[in-house]
Amino acid sequence: MDNKTTKMSSKDVADYFGVTTDTLRFYERKGVIPPVHRDKNGYRVYTDVELNWLYLVLNLKRAGLSLEKITEFAQLALSKGQDAKAAQKQLLQEQIDEVDKQLFNLQQTRKVLQWKLDTFDEHLGRIDAGNLDAVDIRKEWQDYKK
Repeated sequence: MDNKTTKMSSKDVADYFGVTTDTLRFYERKGVIPPVHRDKNGYRVYTDVELNWLYLVLNLKRAGLSLEKITEFAQLALSKGQDAKAAQKQLLQEQIDEVDKQLFNLQQTRKVLQWKLDTFDEHLGRIDAGNLDAVDIRKEWQDYKK
């Protein structure tokens, strides 16, 4: 893409972003993205504005926002008031907080998996030798809630 205004068909946009044309039409119909311009034959023509919205929507969706929240975000953008901007920022901050929680949980889970991998042979050896008792097992999972 160059500095000229981009103009893409629904099929090209769907291929570019890895979604279906049905998804594009659904997003437009539900107000997830603004109405898409049409050419003289009635075909949708996506410009930089719609492509930017779609890029944002797909990233918000990947971040875990529901379509309802994404639609709310889009509707707030259209209202353009200071309260709307504050509400948009709040919605984004709440999702960042949620992503941070998920990242923390994933990091904790990764630590357990890595520990399990690092001690796998030793652990199985103790089980096979009959040297693993209930106290040893409880030590493994007592930090789970932390």
